[in-house]
This record gives sequence, C-alpha cells and structure tokens, in this order.
Amino acid sequence: MNIANEMLDSVRDDPNLLQRVITAYGDAVLSRRRILEWYKRFKEGRKETADNERSGRPSTSTTPEKVDKVWN
Repeated sequence: MNIANEMLDSVRDDPNLLQRVITAYGDAVLSRRRILEWYKRFKEGRKETADNERSGRPSTSTTPEKVDKVWN
C-alpha cells in the first residue's frame, strides 16, 4: 500500500481527521489545497517530500543578513 492510499483510507475512516489535525497543529498545518496537491502527487507515484530540482538561477533574495534586518 502506498502513502496516497493510506492517506485516503485515513480520511475515509475518519472524516474529522483534517479538523483534528488543524486543532492539534494550528498554523503549522498545510492548507486543504496543498494537502490535495500532495495527495495527487503521491497517488501519481511520488515517493518523497523533498523539493524537485528546478532549472534556472537559485534564489539570492533570502540571506541571513536580510532575514536579520527584517526581524530586528
């Protein structure tokens, strides 16, 4: 059984599961839309949650100095 089927079975067995997760984890929970996107990815055979490689230049806008400037 793959993770997508396990997720689907969990939701079918407990329709209040998403609400319970939101109650337990608050703002740290993915949105319903993101959950459905990830569900689709796993159903299509994805096995990992790590980001895919992307083409193009890597982001240079987030640096420790800029983060510190924003938060302090």
